[in-house]
Amino acid sequence: MLGLLHTATTSRAQKIGTNGRQSYVTKLKSVSCLFMPMSRTSAVQNGYDVGKAWDVYFDDGTDVQVNDRLSFNGENYIVKGRQVFSSFPAVSHIQVTAVTENAHA
Repeated sequence: MLGLLHTATTSRAQKIGTNGRQSYVTKLKSVSCLFMPMSRTSAVQNGYDVGKAWDVYFDDGTDVQVNDRLSFNGENYIVKGRQVFSSFPAVSHIQVTAVTENAHA
């Protein structure tokens, strides 16, 4: 998808040991994306803190899932929703909703 101006690292929680603990493990480094602040109206309607919610766009086929952690520009974000737009030549992409880690969600 054209216009992916940013790069981020994606991490996914994986079990460590046998006691149920989990830790984030890096899945992708320097993956192309585009971070856009979510509109005030959309954030409120979805129950997120204004200024802490983001729409993030990735190329179609990028391995990003709900509950993954995104690291971008020195901040961490948690993926809360994912929608795939495929079968649209030249504009196929994945859109995720992410919130700043430790934000109300």
